Amino acid sequence: MHGFLGESAESPAARRLAAALVRFCAVVAGGVGVGFAVAGVVANDPDFVLRGVGPLVLSAIALTMLISHRERVIPLMGATVVMVILQVRLVGVATAETPAAIGLVVVGMAAALFVQRRHATFFVSYGAIIIGAQLWWQWPDYADGLARSVGSFVAFAFSSWLVLALRRTMRSGSERYELLFSKAPVSLWEEDFGALDPWLSLIRAQGVTDLEAHLRANPELL
Repeated sequence: MHGFLGESAESPAARRLAAALVRFCAVVAGGVGVGFAVAGVVANDPDFVLRGVGPLVLSAIALTMLISHRERVIPLMGATVVMVILQVRLVGVATAETPAAIGLVVVGMAAALFVQRRHATFFVSYGAIIIGAQLWWQWPDYADGLARSVGSFVAFAFSSWLVLALRRTMRSGSERYELLFSKAPVSLWEEDFGALDPWLSLIRAQGVTDLEAHLRANPELL
């Protein structure tokens, strides 16, 4: 990954987080889409069925990523933003604007987890998307759209700043301990003795009380 993203975005921890977010999106978006579709069919309301199309498409994209083992959070978040913006505008449900604005803020906050550099560019570009989306939703009432978009932008900027500050703090602590391990003046070994506990339990179950004497008598066990 490049652009906003640095090399650390490809770390094992980042890949696990990306996979978890993609799975979450697949399940939640699929559930929302199916819920709207079923409600529309039961109520014989085509608008409800139409509202379920976007989430179902988003869920299909996430499932495709999972199946192909190519969990890419940023493209998925981009698809989510496009889906939310188009859904509100095309379906034309006024009551959906506030939840959609909250959704855009949440997506931006999640994207901040993966932004490694050019933070100012990220804030400005995503903030422009939030403001532009709400102006489009409220057209031709730009005054109301601008007032709503400013509030959403402030919420996005503050929450994303908190996410970046928390991530920076956690990273500095982990890097400090990693430095202590990698630059230690003595040889350090990391061993996994997890399989030893079941073996000791088996020895105790056989009635062995003196492990040292038992190993001297049975050196082949070592």
